[in-house]
Amino acid sequence: MASSEITFAQLRALLAVHRQGSITSAAQALEVTQPVLTRTLRLLEQQTGVDLLQRTSRGAVLTPYGLALVERAQRIEEEMRRAREELAQLQGKVSGRVSLACSPIPMMLFVPQAIGQFRRHFADVEVRISEAVYPELLDEFKASRIDFAIGPIPEQGLGREFKTSRLIDVDLVLAVRKGHRLAKHRSIQDFLDQDWMVMGPPKGPGAIVSTVFEQFGLRAPASPLYLQTVWSALEVIRHTDLIGFIPRHLALRESKDMVVVPLTEKLPTIRIHAITLKNTLLTPASRALISAIRTCAASPALSRIKPTV
Repeated sequence: MASSEITFAQLRALLAVHRQGSITSAAQALEVTQPVLTRTLRLLEQQTGVDLLQRTSRGAVLTPYGLALVERAQRIEEEMRRAREELAQLQGKVSGRVSLACSPIPMMLFVPQAIGQFRRHFADVEVRISEAVYPELLDEFKASRIDFAIGPIPEQGLGREFKTSRLIDVDLVLAVRKGHRLAKHRSIQDFLDQDWMVMGPPKGPGAIVSTVFEQFGLRAPASPLYLQTVWSALEVIRHTDLIGFIPRHLALRESKDMVVVPLTEKLPTIRIHAITLKNTLLTPASRALISAIRTCAASPALSRIKPTV
């Protein structure tokens, strides 16, 4: 590699080609001429000593070297954004953007209240929320699309590059529709032959069904339906004989249409965490939103919901 330093302008040029798909479109997006952008990219390739782009009849695609550099460039770009926003916020200019991934359970229980609190002080800050859970949220962090995440994590953790802090433990219950023939049964064994729905990815929150049955030395039941959101799970329970584990708070909220099965076995809880990257410095706005989420997660209104069996 040459001794001259790679500049942010060169990385922006590579990012633009990656996002636009051609040098011509990238030049238009950056508001420079095509020859200027071409020279910038060629200099970057000379400095790195590798081919970063492959020119095709349809445009330009990144080589494996280019993709590796783009991944780093995206992180640098996001850190530059955070730096600009932090300086502005420290000057009292309440603007910028906060991006987070949030799993469906906290989104239904306390995150909307936190956003309301946050907006009273940061009304001009744009908040972007994507619904993602493990393992999908790892891709969100890797692509620098989010500042932090709210949701459950696997038992083995996420890795040394992440920092997690507990927000709330959510009790799970077995819920069935009103009128279900097994609604008054008390043992998990009575439900072995039933059709179960699984909420969340099988390698993430969706693993809870098999985990529970294995905990009691039982064979995991069939799961013909996999859902990504709590909203979908509630609708399925209301209108079918499929059964599943859902948060107690939501089952009691929907008590008009569903019943909590009075199991004698104790079910596990889902622990909701705030998740950040250790090497990411959050802006004041991001820290304020996490603080508001933490406050709402600790609300007495949530802690007052106790088991009914």
